[in-house]
Formats: sequence, structure tokens, C-alpha cells
Amino acid sequence: MYNLKKKAISDVIATVLLISIAIAGAIILGLFAIPFLKENANFSPAVSCLELKGIPPIKIQNACFNDKTKDIELILSRDLKDIEVSSLLFAIRSGAKSLSFEISPHCPSCQMLEKGEEKKYFFSFADFDGSANVAYSINNCLIKTEQVNRFC
Repeated sequence: MYNLKKKAISDVIATVLLISIAIAGAIILGLFAIPFLKENANFSPAVSCLELKGIPPIKIQNACFNDKTKDIELILSRDLKDIEVSSLLFAIRSGAKSLSFEISPHCPSCQMLEKGEEKKYFFSFADFDGSANVAYSINNCLIKTEQVNRFC
């Protein structure tokens, strides 16, 4: 009889140990896997391209050519909506010449507009022939093309 009680106790201890090891393994796996998945997950955008075009969070207030500095100046404003803007791409075309510039996390010296902010951007464009267009995209979605004014 004494041996049966010891055997029953060792089975209980073995079961408790196996369950404890499984729980500890799941916790350790979760601690490493969840941050990795959050960082590398490529979820669909919260806002569709059609919605961005309808009411864009960033708008061009003014686009003009500064004859003194030979820069195209863009004044942009961002509204207060809680829409994530991960990239902002400008494509400037004047005649056969073109220039593109992207503001994204891949460019550490570039500064994205904060909510409610208005900012002026300067693009060196000495080949301005009197007529130019600026197209801008938000999160790889073409929003609008604006005509550049001849004078600032």
C-alpha cells in the first residue's frame, strides 16, 4: 500500500511539472513572438486610397516658383484627423525635366508634417520653363496634381 501512494504522488508531481513547463514555454514564446509579429506585420491600410483622395489629410496650400532662389516652394497643411501618413511623395514636372522627393521613415533628415501643422518645402528646380505641375501621393496613393504659379 505504501508504494501505491508514492506512485500516485509522483504522477501528480509529473503532471504539474509538465503543465508548468508548457505554460512557461508559451509565455516565453509569446514574449518574443508578439513584438516580432507587430513589427513585421503588413496589415492592410486603415484608410483606403479612395478615402484619402476624397478628404486628404495633407493639402497643398500654395505652389509657386521663386525666381530669385530658383526654388519651387510648396506650402502644405495637415488637418487634425488621426490618419497615419507613412510616406509623402512629390513629383514635379516642367517640360521634359522632372524631380521627385519622398518623405518617409527611410529618410531620417526628412520631416513629416505633424497634425495641425503648416510647413514650407523648397525644391531646387533651376530648369523651370514657366510651367510646371506638382503631383503628390500619400501612402502610395496619388492625391492630386497642382499647377505651379509662376511667381511667389
